[in-house]
Amino acid sequence: MNTPASFDKLVTILFPALTAFLTADKHLEWASRPKVQQLRSIRVARLQESLSSTARSTIRVDAMLITATDASTLQTELEASGAPKELLQIWPRYIAAANRIINVYGTGSRPRYAADSISYDPSSHFWLRFLDSVLAAQLSGDAGKDTPPWDAFYFAVRLLCANNRDDALRYPELWTKDNAPAVALARTITWDDFPWAAVLVPGEGPERDGVKISPLAGLRMEFAVTQYLEKQTPFLIVSGGTVHPAYTEFNEAFEMKKWLLEQHGVPPERILLEPFARHTTTNFRNAGRILRMLGAPEEKPVLLVSNEYQLEFIDSDRFRRIEKEELLYGVGKIGPRQGNFGIMFLPSPFCGVVDPMDPMDP
Repeated sequence: MNTPASFDKLVTILFPALTAFLTADKHLEWASRPKVQQLRSIRVARLQESLSSTARSTIRVDAMLITATDASTLQTELEASGAPKELLQIWPRYIAAANRIINVYGTGSRPRYAADSISYDPSSHFWLRFLDSVLAAQLSGDAGKDTPPWDAFYFAVRLLCANNRDDALRYPELWTKDNAPAVALARTITWDDFPWAAVLVPGEGPERDGVKISPLAGLRMEFAVTQYLEKQTPFLIVSGGTVHPAYTEFNEAFEMKKWLLEQHGVPPERILLEPFARHTTTNFRNAGRILRMLGAPEEKPVLLVSNEYQLEFIDSDRFRRIEKEELLYGVGKIGPRQGNFGIMFLPSPFCGVVDPMDPMDP
């Protein structure tokens, strides 16, 4: 049984440093390394024991987690294989992320945010039967990649896709089509002509089914358009994922772009889509990634526009605590406030580091 191509793509997106290292020609012997083979046997035996017990399937899923001992063995083998510093530094984060995905989307553990919960009742007959089938396939070697850590990573990705949480795969034409006109225009921009490299508009998901855009998002766009018309910025970044309400079909960024085009007449080459951010922290981080793609000067700040309550939150110690809890690196320098509806932001150079701890928006 061959795993879908989407699984390969998602593993590459979530764990890029490991994928780049282990798929290089000189490291294709990874599966034949004695310690890796030994660990594979240990993990297979662990899974087999769990399947032969009377434990419920959701408990058996624990056999697919990467234990501290497993992680240590794999790290030693990575070091012996000449893994780069960048991979070794992020390795603990990869392990923590894979285990979190398995716990949240396999057994229904509580995620950071309720909107990111498992899509099924983890105690339902359907879900238990699905887990039994997947684990049996894993044990038989029919699940695809069964060498550690691929066994755990591909199992985690399978659970994401089963829960329709493959957001990181969406919008493959983001830079070749949707944002391409803005990137082309950026090559001609004289950045010193503008105080802001871009104005960032964070989305605000509507709380009602069938509603495409929140009135608060509409208000924020009015603030942004004012900055654009006053020639304070060459670009508007609309940032927001497919989040609220749960299982909505509408993406905040795409809906905001439509609004700017249809209601305010902003040219499409002046609008940049950032359709992945699910939280305020990643509105900032992902905007930093956008600016890097544009080639904006690193010292050029961004203006985030919003309403008072969000700006108070952003400018608070609580936001900084959440930033440290949720992200691998800080998003950069935030502040000072700019009038009643804005705050300055200077992105960190680490905004580009992929963090699979939030698999829908890594």
